[in-house]
Amino acid sequence: MKDEEIDRSLAAENPIAPSPGFLASVMAAVRDEAATPPPIVFPWVRALPGLVAACAVLVAWAAVLLRGAATSAPPPALLTSARWLASLSSGPDTAWILAAALLLLVAVRGSLRLAHGA
Repeated sequence: MKDEEIDRSLAAENPIAPSPGFLASVMAAVRDEAATPPPIVFPWVRALPGLVAACAVLVAWAAVLLRGAATSAPPPALLTSARWLASLSSGPDTAWILAAALLLLVAVRGSLRLAHGA
């Protein structure tokens, strides 16, 4: 095709116009988007003390562990936990505690499965 033929065929076509409701629907969507409030910002100022406290606890726990490793004696918290676990495993309530833990595990897994829709 020559340029003249292309110009003639393009000039003969009707101009493209959007459908009658298109402009109205686009403008309604723009107005709705402009009217929505901005997203809520996370309150970092309120969360900062909790984060600092959590970091302080982790640092203190690491210091206790390192001090216990340096003296080759178990830290008091770990010794208490070990005694508690030993008394727990030898007591008559062990079956009930294991049953409760299993029930908790089943409940959490079930709720996660429902939440993910799988």
